[in-house]
Amino acid sequence: DKPLPCPAGRYGNRVELSSDACSGPAAAGYYTAEGSTTPEQFPCGSPSLYCEQGSSEPRMIPPGNIGDGGDAMHQSSFTPVLQVSCNPAALLLTLRAHLQDSRASAD
Repeated sequence: DKPLPCPAGRYGNRVELSSDACSGPAAAGYYTAEGSTTPEQFPCGSPSLYCEQGSSEPRMIPPGNIGDGGDAMHQSSFTPVLQVSCNPAALLLTLRAHLQDSRASAD
């Protein structure tokens, strides 16, 4: 019996895998098609998309949210945009704080 290829959202990097769980899920910020041999087959690909671990295709970030958990082409999650006044200085401070939090969590 020939083994079946790994399903989309998973990858197999060994011959004769015995489980459809394969070697593991697609990496966060990436997605995989059926038969993938790497967890980073395709980057999520756009600042408006995200790919959680185990993704079989990119998903749109819902309105009112911004991508999080990776660089612009490898978003793995999203977070709500903070509601701020129309004060440009307040908006700039909010964005700077979000960037600092993102960088700190990446370290």
